[in-house]
Amino acid sequence: MKAGKQVKFLCCYCNKAGSIRRSHYIRVRRHFCSMKCYTDYRKYIMPPEEQNRYGKGLPKIERKFRHWCRITTNHAVRDGRLSREICEVCGRYAEAHHENYSQPLIVRWFCRKHHRELHQKINRGLRSNAKKQIHCRVHS
Repeated sequence: MKAGKQVKFLCCYCNKAGSIRRSHYIRVRRHFCSMKCYTDYRKYIMPPEEQNRYGKGLPKIERKFRHWCRITTNHAVRDGRLSREICEVCGRYAEAHHENYSQPLIVRWFCRKHHRELHQKINRGLRSNAKKQIHCRVHS
């Protein structure tokens, strides 16, 4: 390894101690002692919305529409037409949640944790509804 300032860290998956150059350390949020720990972390712990392929299952036109909605919301906050509020659940710094992407200025505000929990509930509901529909089709 090149000479330079070394930064010690604990692996985000196995808590094993490691060290890397400071310039590499500051580039990323999470640090891993090996590629195996990194892949296991992505597979078992990392929430799907943080993964690179999240949302790729949607049609391209839908992704563009949702992207437009998020941009419109961010510009409204920047321009003062929409005020950023605190989390509806815990009162911390919040991010916008769109119930309907065709109305970009009608949002609910949740912190990252509660926003993720809400999406998990929504996804579970969609999956269970899909299972019920499949079950009904098979047994009809």
